[in-house]
Amino acid sequence: MLPERSQAVERVIELVECALLLPFDAGLMREQVTYEDLVNAPEARGLRHAFLAERRAGRSPRLAGVKARPISGIGIVGAGPLARDIAMAALTTGVPVRLALEEDGAISRARARIEAVYAQAVETGRMSGKDRDARLARLTVSDSYRSLADSDVVIEALAENAVRKAATLTRLSQVVLSEAVLASSTAECDIPTLSRAVTRPERFAACHFIAPADRNRLVEVAGTEATRPEAMVTLLGLMRSMGKVPITVAPRSGLVFNRLLRAYYTAACLTLEQGAMPAEVDATMREYGMPLGPFQAQDLAGLDAVWGLGAEDCASVLPLQMIENAWYGSRTGQGFYRYDEGEKGGRAAPEVLTLIREVRADRGVTAREIGADEIRARCLYAMANEGARLVEAGTVERPSDVDAAMLLALGFPRVAGGPMAVADAAGPVAVRKALEAWADESDFWQPQPIWRELIKSGGSFDALN
Repeated sequence: MLPERSQAVERVIELVECALLLPFDAGLMREQVTYEDLVNAPEARGLRHAFLAERRAGRSPRLAGVKARPISGIGIVGAGPLARDIAMAALTTGVPVRLALEEDGAISRARARIEAVYAQAVETGRMSGKDRDARLARLTVSDSYRSLADSDVVIEALAENAVRKAATLTRLSQVVLSEAVLASSTAECDIPTLSRAVTRPERFAACHFIAPADRNRLVEVAGTEATRPEAMVTLLGLMRSMGKVPITVAPRSGLVFNRLLRAYYTAACLTLEQGAMPAEVDATMREYGMPLGPFQAQDLAGLDAVWGLGAEDCASVLPLQMIENAWYGSRTGQGFYRYDEGEKGGRAAPEVLTLIREVRADRGVTAREIGADEIRARCLYAMANEGARLVEAGTVERPSDVDAAMLLALGFPRVAGGPMAVADAAGPVAVRKALEAWADESDFWQPQPIWRELIKSGGSFDALN
């Protein structure tokens, strides 16, 4: 399913050998043949698709010709890791950044933590001392929201708590410029409800940063029906000046990245219920090109953070039972793997393997051997099916925005192009047939109606871009 990534390297080595052994004209002819083979290879198509997906992201015909508001000051609300990371990303733009939080002593430690990150960057050679000093000179930390009064854009970056976010946005509305753009970094709170908490909803949108926000390049920007184009263009421009790749999305719970991530993790858990083991699934997806396997990634992020209250709605009971057992991941010493103090990485957790077998018994499932091809198909087609749902619902401007989100935030292998590109390469008939075959296990696998439409029309997701 994944193009053979070593093909180009092997062919280049072959050409070097030809340059040493063949006459010049024969060598040129061999180079031309090799070029024609490789430029039409699946991995080349995947790389071209990835490039175009990122280029298209954040560009909407309805925003064409709209001018952004000039930005001479950026305000960030919060003192946690997310707010600090966004502040560091904002400092790369060259304008003053104000980090503020009222009624919380954590703000007094925020600057010291940013300084510590910069000190490490200087020590490792990733940043010059001059650049560090210039950024810190542009940073102001305050325990009063009135310090944000002259900021042109203010980004609220508190934890996913709708009540606190709404109250904070209402308070900010009272002190910021009437022309300022307000944004909330959220994917799980109801964005239209947050919009109603601000005085000027036409200047409000969500900007969902993916952790770590100072390095991850994806930002999902979601306006509401009230959001003016100028506010959207201002936020999109700011994100690009931070070095991010923004995608515009409709204000749907979970937006794009969280929804596809949970589909991926759900598919992996359901695959365990059918007979696979965590190490097998993780090894297969790393071999495919993912930076981490799905269970390693959940352990690293923390299952409580990944699932939140959504574990109860997961098609697999495993995440909920893991959370109920307080097996949150590496920080607690136990997740899908066991993490002993001083050990690098995790190792098999007997308690989890026992839990998996108990879940199979409760569901009357007889474990079977699941090969790498099926493991990959389950994980990839689950993402593609959720992406298809978002395309149908109009959550994204185009299918390639789904691919861009997963390439940028998840580390999806670029040679594959993204989950929608994978589905196009396999063909809608094959994807729908596989989903239908697994649907007996869980309604999670029910194929979206768009697969049938693509089959009837002979179309593809790429054609919808």
